[in-house]
Amino acid sequence: MTMAAESPKPKALRRLCGSELFSSTRHHMGIYRAVSVSARYSIPSQTKDVEATLTAALGDVVKDQPLMRVGILDEDTNQAAFSHLAEINLRNHMKWVTTSATTPEEYESRIAKIQGDAHEALWPNVATQAPWRIIIVRPTEKQYLDIMFLFHHGLFDGNAGGEFHQHLQKALRAQTPSLADADVDPILCFKEPPELPESLEDAVPFKNTYMFVAKALWEAKAPDFLQPHKTPVWAGKPVDYDHPHITRIKPLDFSPDVLQSLLKGSRENGSTLTCTFHALILASISRRTSAEEAQAFASTTPISLRNYMRKDVNQCLKNKMRGLVTSTSHDHSPTAVSALRQPGATDDLIWQTARRVKADLAKKAETLPVDDVIGLVSLIKDLFAFHASKNNKPRTGAWEISNLGVLKQQDATATDDGEQGWEILRAMFSNGAQVSQAIGFNMISIPGKGLTIGISWQEGIVEDTLITGIGEDLLEFAARWHEEGRFLA
Repeated sequence: MTMAAESPKPKALRRLCGSELFSSTRHHMGIYRAVSVSARYSIPSQTKDVEATLTAALGDVVKDQPLMRVGILDEDTNQAAFSHLAEINLRNHMKWVTTSATTPEEYESRIAKIQGDAHEALWPNVATQAPWRIIIVRPTEKQYLDIMFLFHHGLFDGNAGGEFHQHLQKALRAQTPSLADADVDPILCFKEPPELPESLEDAVPFKNTYMFVAKALWEAKAPDFLQPHKTPVWAGKPVDYDHPHITRIKPLDFSPDVLQSLLKGSRENGSTLTCTFHALILASISRRTSAEEAQAFASTTPISLRNYMRKDVNQCLKNKMRGLVTSTSHDHSPTAVSALRQPGATDDLIWQTARRVKADLAKKAETLPVDDVIGLVSLIKDLFAFHASKNNKPRTGAWEISNLGVLKQQDATATDDGEQGWEILRAMFSNGAQVSQAIGFNMISIPGKGLTIGISWQEGIVEDTLITGIGEDLLEFAARWHEEGRFLA
């Protein structure tokens, strides 16, 4: 995949807002590089040329999504702006990989390795080349392929990554099966600059009270001896920008039946799937760490802001792929951790934790968009200095759960033999090595296909044995709940 510049003199469009600039500065510093959402597609048997069909479909998606047609000017400054790309060569954004994996387990490991490695690359020529790409992995002699959509977080959030696959599936199904390479021009020309969706801060009416702003400034500027005492939380090794940026990914797959059992159990116990997994992770990590090394934990949950947009946002652009996300944190006290470590711990503790996390999310949802930290980002004058100040400091939490929910599929007309063209069989969501939390648990499910959690972490920041153990616990907890109606043995 050639990564050549696509436009010598791009025109500046709108400036990046605070949250977009937060991501662009992190990328320039090399500390947060990409988000990825992959999907496995069945290939219709009637498709003559898969590469031509995918290229044509990708072109249709790019034409429809304004933020897939921009670069980022002056990313090395606090005044970065989106740039108009008059020409995009799709071949510069597509990489084909073949694998001869012989077993399903070997293939899934290969997919996780490719997706993890892809998080290491910085986006080149961001002013003149759109910072997104797809990696297509096709196993030999199989009638399916995996498409990984990777993107700069300054363009999109995780939800937009899921939306990409919905748009791509629709575009794939609209192509003529007999399409050949000669029928497809991979070079797209855009004479006029795109009209971009409003920035997050313009789309969402943030309002921060004086007390909230004063508290945030005090916590950021006051010396440690004047800060209220907080119980230290375990969060892996401290932030270290010199540590090799190697992202590891471990996928966990839950069958449709197990997923339905978890959903039903969560509803009946006043929880949600996300909150239940927060509780299960707490149970696992509490038992796999000692009281000496970990007294307490903290975790976070990203929250989509799509339901909080102003009524007067541009309706033509409202549902385009974009970045609209914030987050909230959850404290897991020494008392809660100690209780889960006891030999006689029961599921009551799991559901208590899950309901507490749900209450955190409900409280946040009720107050948004008032007193949200995203509304303060624009007050930071030098984001490079802000990020630099985090180096060699403790991380803020042990894990994050980012749940994209259900990736709904487009309806398709089956062929005479019942074949559903370009059906999505599996999806996996992953974040690159993070600065704030030590471990990412990234969730996405497919109707009728089950749930996949992509666990992501920076190699060396958390022990691989801990990740393996947590993964085994989550699978065991879920299976026991499905079979016996309980999590803990």
